[in-house]
Amino acid sequence: MLLQHFIFNVVNNLAPMAVGPSLSAVPHQPISAPPLPSTQFYQPPPPMAPALPASNHRKTRMVVLDGSNIAYHHGAKYYGAREKVFSSYGILLAVEYLQKTYGATNENTKVIVPNYRRTDRATRDSHLLDQLHASGYLVFSPCKTMPGGRRIMPYDDRFILDLAVATDGVVISNDKYEDLRTEQNCKYRDVIDNRVIMFMFAEDIFMIPTDPMGRSGPTLENLLRPSRWHSQGMNNRPAPVARPETRVLSCELFSPVLAYPIY
Repeated sequence: MLLQHFIFNVVNNLAPMAVGPSLSAVPHQPISAPPLPSTQFYQPPPPMAPALPASNHRKTRMVVLDGSNIAYHHGAKYYGAREKVFSSYGILLAVEYLQKTYGATNENTKVIVPNYRRTDRATRDSHLLDQLHASGYLVFSPCKTMPGGRRIMPYDDRFILDLAVATDGVVISNDKYEDLRTEQNCKYRDVIDNRVIMFMFAEDIFMIPTDPMGRSGPTLENLLRPSRWHSQGMNNRPAPVARPETRVLSCELFSPVLAYPIY
């Protein structure tokens, strides 16, 4: 009896233990992600046009864009003729148009711009030139500044026409290239007369005609179609067709095709 009474007193004198709620009763509190870094001083560059899927890419001739001519025409739309402005954004619009309409890639589309345009006072949005250069669409023609401050610039129009001649390509420009066409033994004459495509800007819409050589000339689709030389590559050009064999018989030329002597 004494032992039972002792145990009863001990149990009654003990303080009740605090029992917390079960884990299942506690509502789920998701762990918050760390805060993102501040973007107050970060200005992302304008996005480039997305590359088209490979299935949309169509093989075309090499298209060489006269970057300066395009940039000045677009700059005149916004700044007027009183101020000569080099608008890099106009070049981007032209490249985007060729991408979306003709599946242009950096393999068959090249913009040529003098290198000094990157830092020239008249250039607007020069970072777009660097973006186009990094993506393979733009090539800077060389330029250097001499110790006295004199700037030496090779003629960028020659680079444009040389590339069109070397690749059997077309040129997009409103320049007539008259100074180069009138040169003696001009190698650019065929490109200037038959493969220069004009363009226009309607605000920020770049446009080229579907009949660049007039009603009686080739259509734009035919002009952009790869030639046999371009489609087979420079190293796989077809061998020239051999002329009919000729031989001298008694001071007469004999043609096996015609089967009679030619006097």
